[in-house]
Amino acid sequence: MSHQILSKQLPKGEPVCIDTIGSGSSAFSHPHRHDYYEIVWALEGEGTHNIDFVQYPLNQGQVYFISPGQVHSDAQTNGKVCFITFQPDFIEHNYRGQLTIDRTFYHNKTSASMVNLDQQGETDLTHITQIMARALNEKDPDWDLVGSMLSGFLHYSQRYIPQEQQTQSLIQQRMYALYVLIDNHYADEKKTDFYAKHLSVSNKRANEIARQHCGKTISRLVHDRVMLEARRDLAFTTKTVKQIAHDLGYDDVAYFCRFFRKMADESPLDFRQRVFK
Repeated sequence: MSHQILSKQLPKGEPVCIDTIGSGSSAFSHPHRHDYYEIVWALEGEGTHNIDFVQYPLNQGQVYFISPGQVHSDAQTNGKVCFITFQPDFIEHNYRGQLTIDRTFYHNKTSASMVNLDQQGETDLTHITQIMARALNEKDPDWDLVGSMLSGFLHYSQRYIPQEQQTQSLIQQRMYALYVLIDNHYADEKKTDFYAKHLSVSNKRANEIARQHCGKTISRLVHDRVMLEARRDLAFTTKTVKQIAHDLGYDDVAYFCRFFRKMADESPLDFRQRVFK
């Protein structure tokens, strides 16, 4: 008999959420797959939790970074644990943000991504979290402030990533340059030639670099960035599909709709209707 692993989602309309569980608590037991990013920070005491079916300690000062798609279960503690969860689009609205996510949530390729804080780190991140929490509790949250504090939390945490896991290779430097180029030109430059030229490499080498870093071609990275912006416009603006297509560099709206369906297995209007159900 098979058991479905359920997806866990943030409350509707909340791109960021902060929760704390107390001594003797069990945050959850059944395995669930995240549809969002989650920071699990042990504030006090000791405990355990499972990430992708592997058990890890959850002791004071440890901060785990769990990404969408990972399976999380059996979080238990005799102290206090802070959970900071946020939607992917909240940080990933540009490739600088994506680089922050990559360095924090994916710095360990062989085990769970986590850091061990010292006392100063705990103090500083507590202040950042308190500012975020106060902003979230306002009637009309200042999302720019929340976003800045969340980015600050992630950047600060990177100080505690072991040196051997954060050494930046030439390929990583080129990928950062590529991400910035794509972020600035995805709407008007869709071809690999443009990006390869700015990286001073051949098209073949440019695609090799991209595949080595993230398993995708440059064309796919550009398409992913276009789709991210298209989804944001469909979900958060009243623009027509024709307007969105034009803004993203597609003069033929029918072609754009075919592209969107190929990438997302649904039409732009179907996506918009689903988001607002």
